[in-house]
Amino acid sequence: MSLTTDIKNKISVLDLVSEHADLKRQGRLYKALCPFHNENTPSFIVDPEKNIWRCFGACSVGGDIFSFLMKKENISFIESLKYFSKKLGISDKSFNLSRSKILEEIRKINNLAVNFFKHSLFSDKGVLTRDYLKERGITKESALKFNLGYNPKGNELYNYLISHGIESKNIIDFGLAFENSTGDVIDFFSERLIFPIIELKDNVLGFGGRIMSDKNPKYINTKKNLLFDKGSVLYGLDQAA
Repeated sequence: MSLTTDIKNKISVLDLVSEHADLKRQGRLYKALCPFHNENTPSFIVDPEKNIWRCFGACSVGGDIFSFLMKKENISFIESLKYFSKKLGISDKSFNLSRSKILEEIRKINNLAVNFFKHSLFSDKGVLTRDYLKERGITKESALKFNLGYNPKGNELYNYLISHGIESKNIIDFGLAFENSTGDVIDFFSERLIFPIIELKDNVLGFGGRIMSDKNPKYINTKKNLLFDKGSVLYGLDQAA
């Protein structure tokens, strides 16, 4: 059994959310005003049987105990893992082993994503993005040098990662996809020009994405995780050496 599974078996979403919201039982579910945004009509649901939560209001997101704590405290997945490990008295040895496995998985996912983004940019689906780059004087050689890419609309990256043996939960936890209010999984960088953020040792830390439609926000980044912290990295650092 993995450390994350062990923790989720011992800590319920219901107990965790109860510390931050006034939950009222409605049948087998619990409902409350969302703790993440202001509202007058409760749109936040906890399902204790499935051990998950979801906001059906402005947030339109959901998840497990880890995603709730990450969103509530604005922390990374590994920080939430450390918090729950400490709360349960789990040994540092077990935590460090899990940390090492998580780092390895993030690197694997990021490297797969880079290949997908680059292929998509130079496919038929990337033609408008290539035109956008050309209009700004960015040549194909420069795009290849900086590993620029494109994430098509929908969940193509998600499906690609699944086909390469990546677990759905990890794709979502590490910020490359999310569940919308209807439970569908959507690529986090859908319809965006992709800028991989790579450190000196050629490790892909995360991604920046510029929207190629009229949607907002214009620019987004990988959410903070064990490898990536936007405030601590500089785009293009690998090319500056």
